Amino acid sequence: MFQLLYLGREYPAGEEFFHKRLKAAFQKNAHLTDPKEIQKRIDLGDYVCKEIEAMYHINKYRAMKKRYYEDHHDQDLVQRQANIQSMADKA
Repeated sequence: MFQLLYLGREYPAGEEFFHKRLKAAFQKNAHLTDPKEIQKRIDLGDYVCKEIEAMYHINKYRAMKKRYYEDHHDQDLVQRQANIQSMADKA
């Protein structure tokens, strides 16, 4: 849970939004008593942690790429659009 709270500090919708959603998710599953079901929910929480971490890494990578390769990206985008247009014209 603490790892999720830590990750929520930089959540795009805000830390307070993330905290409310996290608390609601824990309260929703507070009634569980079956060890297999509890383990399944813990595994789901681990998966969510990894997904959020991946989202942060992707955002960081995109920001760095945009900062250092902005001109090349724009040229590539124009070239791709021209290729798509030429393919559409042929069809």
